[in-house]
Amino acid sequence: TGGGSLLNSAGKIKAQVALNAQRHGNDLVGMFRLTDLLTHEDLRISRLTMLGSVRDACGAVQSASPSSMEFEGTGTYNGSPASFRVCMQQNGNGARGATPDQLHVSCTAGCSYVAEGPVSGSLAVHQR
Repeated sequence: TGGGSLLNSAGKIKAQVALNAQRHGNDLVGMFRLTDLLTHEDLRISRLTMLGSVRDACGAVQSASPSSMEFEGTGTYNGSPASFRVCMQQNGNGARGATPDQLHVSCTAGCSYVAEGPVSGSLAVHQR
């Protein structure tokens, strides 16, 4: 869960991000929204299809870390149907962390958008 600003390699705000992904019994519930402030692209996940540990290489997000997670889902890219993969790693406690949280998002169907980097804000991973 969490959100904030996805930063580019120069430390400038690239996009605004909000996310929530969790299990309720056997159901996956949550949402993801990324608004790219530079390219004006809008990504939304409204239905989760997978939630768990990071399975494969996913940008700068470490797959072996207990503070990392991955989720996949379907939604829209600029209003058109699309599917996405999102990986996140909680490295600190929001702005107080020495190492910023990391986020990687890629479109897996319906578009070719990819973005990753540190997050100014707070991402929280609670493995169960």
